[in-house]
Amino acid sequence: MDLQDYLVGCTVRIETRTGSGTGFFIAPGLIIAPAHVVESPNGGEYPWLGDVTVHHAGRELAARIIRYAAGPTPDLAVLRADVGGHASAYLYAPVRSDDPLFACGYATKDGIVRRFFPGADLEGAFPESTFGADSNSMAGAPILNLRTGGVCAIVGNDPRPGAGATSVHIIESLFPGIRDVHDAHHTERPDWFETPSSTGTVFAARAHLLAVRRACQEPIQPLVAPRSRAGAVDLMVPMRFKMRTEDGVGRKLVESRDLVARCESDDRGMMIVGPSGSGRSSILRYLGHSMALGSPHLGGRGRDSLFPIMIRANQLASREGGIENQILDAIRTNHGPTAGAQLPPAFLGDLVETPGLRLVIMIDGVDEIQNSRDLADVVDVIGRIRNETAIGRRTRLVMTSKPATVEHFRYSDFDVFEIQPLDADAVRVAAERWLPDDFDAFLRDNGAPVRSGLLSSPLALSIALTLYERGERRLSRRLVDLYRELVETARDLWSAERVRDAYGAEIVDHAVDILGFLALELLRSATVQDRTWMRQTAARYFIQDLKAGPAPAADLADRFVEFASKESFFLKTAGNRLYWTHNSFKDYFAALRLTRAEHEAGNAVKAIRSRWFDAHRGNAPAFAAAMLEDETEQVRIAREILSSGREERRDFLRNLIIDGARLPGDLIQDLTDELLTAAKGECSDYGSALRPSSRASFAFDLLVSLAHLPSAGKALETIAAGEDWPSLMREQARVACAAVS
Repeated sequence: MDLQDYLVGCTVRIETRTGSGTGFFIAPGLIIAPAHVVESPNGGEYPWLGDVTVHHAGRELAARIIRYAAGPTPDLAVLRADVGGHASAYLYAPVRSDDPLFACGYATKDGIVRRFFPGADLEGAFPESTFGADSNSMAGAPILNLRTGGVCAIVGNDPRPGAGATSVHIIESLFPGIRDVHDAHHTERPDWFETPSSTGTVFAARAHLLAVRRACQEPIQPLVAPRSRAGAVDLMVPMRFKMRTEDGVGRKLVESRDLVARCESDDRGMMIVGPSGSGRSSILRYLGHSMALGSPHLGGRGRDSLFPIMIRANQLASREGGIENQILDAIRTNHGPTAGAQLPPAFLGDLVETPGLRLVIMIDGVDEIQNSRDLADVVDVIGRIRNETAIGRRTRLVMTSKPATVEHFRYSDFDVFEIQPLDADAVRVAAERWLPDDFDAFLRDNGAPVRSGLLSSPLALSIALTLYERGERRLSRRLVDLYRELVETARDLWSAERVRDAYGAEIVDHAVDILGFLALELLRSATVQDRTWMRQTAARYFIQDLKAGPAPAADLADRFVEFASKESFFLKTAGNRLYWTHNSFKDYFAALRLTRAEHEAGNAVKAIRSRWFDAHRGNAPAFAAAMLEDETEQVRIAREILSSGREERRDFLRNLIIDGARLPGDLIQDLTDELLTAAKGECSDYGSALRPSSRASFAFDLLVSLAHLPSAGKALETIAAGEDWPSLMREQARVACAAVS
């Protein structure tokens, strides 16, 4: 049945000594009815104390009055009947004068009356002759807004042409607790929303929220889903963030749950920054999940509910049309047929008009837009969202980026939060959620990787926890080995008979090498590419590395593009655009390719030396250096970098150590001494900003991240005991030393 027929199934005819009228179910046994129909014949302001007869689906039901508000306004009552298993209407108050409306009620005992009519101003009246001769007993009939898909009003007790109606929003304040019962029922039993051919605002919004919840509940990488069904949200709870205080002086640590509260209370935008693998995308999913759980009924519930719109920055680049159309196209691309196709053109405009609702547009991966023209497009779109008259006033913006990209935005427009690495306590909390029966064994078997900071990013920790759960009881201390094991896990999954039959052994057997080839090409081009580029590059791989002819290579490339778009763990597409699920995988594959670079002696070392300081290269050079089998080459590269004088050298060497590179003690001591000296010079500035520049971290923060090293630990003990160091530094040094011990 369609929605109008479904509403008819919710409608009942009510009879008492004083007359008859229409009511309708809003939850099991709960009926909204006109008060004048169930009033006492001896006093119009008092309810009838006896049973009320309710006719529904050929049955006579006994009901009693549990709430009563006498006429002439609001003229509403709530009845309870001991019955279940029936249809119930969904209440949603917003209405516009141009909305198409539908009402159904019992004007006579003979049957239901249906009426379609143009919009009504609920502060005024319906068009004349809306119900005509049938008006006499239509009081109490539900009015369905066909644009939104919710019952917005109830026909009033006035038979004259131009009769008014009562908005359903009054039910919440008039009858406390009744709306809660309604909301709980429609959350548990979404039958109203499962009627076919319904594309109203509430249907689209519910489908969108469900799509967000499904996406956010997935593990960080869906192909390594743990048996415990833990996901990205479970890793985000213990995370902490460093932010600038309002006066720009000092730093303040906040927890993940605080970010949702700030979206509710603060008009400013929010930027979440951190390096690749730090958990920026995952914390966005955590926020989206929290908001999706908190606004299942689209506002009108006291304080503002937050409605998440999750999109990727590269889905906004190079799009044409109005800002609402750009965002809608991005949502449709993001959620596909599960929800995106159901969004009506006026979806965003409808939502911002909903009382008690704020949109939160969450834009992930601004830093992944490396083409300057596309980045300028995205910055322009973000500015237009904030200034758009229709949606900007009721919209929050939350973005993720690397710190270097923040310079493209005005700090005055956004609160900036920098993700802090997971410490030992946070790893323990996440492990307990991920491995509820085995987390103590995980921590015992992998104490060294935890203390070293190897598992301080949610991505690395999720990989480690999943591999441990699958039987890898002891994990390598090297992050690159964790990624390598994950690639092997993915290779096993790709080897499933279904995948091999669909794409061919030539694709599956060489998938890792092709992806590495693509990663290196992406790294070289330093730009976001498209499917055509992927097809051409994959064809070049087959020609160069597998010696295929042009025609077979083109066929293989077409199959690989299909495989990468649908099956690959590492490549995803937004429309025609290509991006990696996570930059860390791009870095890993690029590093893998660098170390294999045409098998030429010294070529990988030369490539690392020429790339390590380039921000476009991400962590790939550090990965590649950690992969080198020749320890002598590792040490040579590290010494050259330390003596280079470049601002980024400390960050690079810190990453190299965390990734497990085998560096000699004297080199680590030299790095520690330099960090301690530099930290001393930061005393006056530390706390006034997130980092000293867009390309480097505070030396003190790097020293804290290396607290597991003996030389760094001694330096931190010096800071903790030194009276000439700021209290903020001394406290953080004490905490770091205590965690290691």
